[in-house]
Amino acid sequence: MKILYVNYLYDVKQSSVGAAVHVRELARALRKYNHKVRICFINRFVGEGPGEKTLREVLKIYLGRYLGAINALLSNVIYFFREWKRIHKERPDMLLVRYNFLNFSIAIVGKILRIPCILEINAPGTYEKKVFSKSVIKLTLAGWFLERLMIQYAEAVYVVSHQLKQFYVKRNIPSPKIQVIFNGADERKFNPSISAKKVRDEYSLGNKKVVGFIGSFHYWHGIDHIQSLILNILSNYNNTVFLMVGYGPLKNNLENFVEKQEIADKVFLPGYIEYDNIPFYLAAMDVVIAPYPDYTFFYYSPIKLFEYMAAGKCVIATAIGQIKEVIQDGINGMLFQPGNYDEMLEKTLLLLQNNSLRETMGKAARKTIEENYTWRHTAEKLNEIITKDMVERV
Repeated sequence: MKILYVNYLYDVKQSSVGAAVHVRELARALRKYNHKVRICFINRFVGEGPGEKTLREVLKIYLGRYLGAINALLSNVIYFFREWKRIHKERPDMLLVRYNFLNFSIAIVGKILRIPCILEINAPGTYEKKVFSKSVIKLTLAGWFLERLMIQYAEAVYVVSHQLKQFYVKRNIPSPKIQVIFNGADERKFNPSISAKKVRDEYSLGNKKVVGFIGSFHYWHGIDHIQSLILNILSNYNNTVFLMVGYGPLKNNLENFVEKQEIADKVFLPGYIEYDNIPFYLAAMDVVIAPYPDYTFFYYSPIKLFEYMAAGKCVIATAIGQIKEVIQDGINGMLFQPGNYDEMLEKTLLLLQNNSLRETMGKAARKTIEENYTWRHTAEKLNEIITKDMVERV
């Protein structure tokens, strides 16, 4: 089957590395089921990684608060013609569409051209706009209406977590219409056999224990809660350092903290690292953390979690949402209760002290990924939806 995978993410590599990984890896895995998958980014890439902001990006930040939602709605006119042109060029048998807030033009194009669609929802866009956005104009009611329209238009819908499915079921979307398919990891790219020598030599780590983090430096990743962890660990263990890889709005706060505490020789902040180099940094870490905040509605399917585990690392993570479904506390990782950062500290110290425990949990984590959470597993479940739709349409 010829599938056109439609995405609206603008500058995906700067906005969310995880989103870029999801799109690329899922398309690659689907091709192994003899599907011809073409990725269509309606908005072009601007850059490969964080750097100097263009005038467009600066204007987007300052004007977006007032005009962002209106611009997103009006963009459907432009998107309609882009989609029409691309679909006519590709002649796909099916559309796989990554849902984006206020975008509905693809539903019109698909209906006119009679092309079936599977809708992928990674996050509830209208909910995020209402709760997290600082926009003055949010168009929430329009967002809910168009979100439902897209769900109703699609032949099938899949979301990345059970929590996200329940969110829509509670809003009167029929449960059978929505399938749950977790994200995954590339078990070949992330594996325990990758050498840590290059990164350890670069930072002169020697035999030091390394507590690591990889991801975007945003409040929803719990970055603002780890300063006390850093001070407590470093005061207890001179032979321990922190290696925190990523980029985001809270990175400056952490850099200022490190400078003020005069611990730049103990806390390394390399910034944005190309995705293909991430496995080498992960290999250099002994304990990895995923300190998500205490969210009552945690609907994510963290790719970072699966990649940590695929690399055979022992993860210390918040016992929340999908994380509780994947990690069994004390077996293939460590969990701490949301908001209980004393417990996170306690478990981090335990793992730093116990090499055999880290190794045992790391092996169990790797096994969990191999058996359940690779991109192959994700594509297999999505292929079942595609195949079912093909059968029903015959």
